[in-house]
Amino acid sequence: MKFSEHPDAPDIESSTQAYRNRFSGDVGAWFLEIQSDITREIVTSLSQRLGRPLKVLDAGGGHGQNVDVVLKGGHSLTILGSNENCSQLLPDVVSGELKFVVGSLNSMPFDDAEFDLVLSYRIMAHIGDWRAYLRELARVSRYIVAIDYPTYRSFNFLSVLLYGFKKNIEKNTREFRLFSEKELRPALQSSGLKPSKRYPQFFFPMALHRAIQNVLIAKMLEGLSSSLLLRRFFGSPVIVSYDVTNSESDGN
Repeated sequence: MKFSEHPDAPDIESSTQAYRNRFSGDVGAWFLEIQSDITREIVTSLSQRLGRPLKVLDAGGGHGQNVDVVLKGGHSLTILGSNENCSQLLPDVVSGELKFVVGSLNSMPFDDAEFDLVLSYRIMAHIGDWRAYLRELARVSRYIVAIDYPTYRSFNFLSVLLYGFKKNIEKNTREFRLFSEKELRPALQSSGLKPSKRYPQFFFPMALHRAIQNVLIAKMLEGLSSSLLLRRFFGSPVIVSYDVTNSESDGN
């Protein structure tokens, strides 16, 4: 199955205004708030552990969703995009602590362990060779890699049946690859990545929340699922923080 028009560069699609529009309105802003809270926890935890600001890479991050979280925390951020157009949603990237670099997601133009933390959202479910991509993320990170992906252990297992409904609601949605922890485990081990913390984001499908278009109802539904531990065990997409197991000891 083809999961992207650009299987080696899915960020070309997620770096467009049309893609950004999927997160417009109160419900879209709430989606990004949840993602940002998780990212902030990952960034802050590592910064406190090291006792200094971080050097962060957002691979395929032309969507700009992590810019404020990283920069407002006092860290530096490099965004890797597959072409120049992947910077169109970003603020000024020629000065300060924000840089934009053009390069391949499968062969990143960075040294080994160049970054303290590597983020990658909206990529794993759409990139062609996801195993090679994991290896490259691990190669350029010194301490932590954080990725998101949709999991089979959720309503996503009905994604084939529900795709028409999702397409009707979201208009420009893409087909996506689902993952299981069992499938990921050997690829993670061979890449030198060890799961550290798992953050399921939603129990109910995001398309359902978009269809209802009421953030109060969405929060109530997700709050109920959280209290019943449904989101913890069956939530998706998940953000997972991985330790780079061949990293050097902590220090400046």
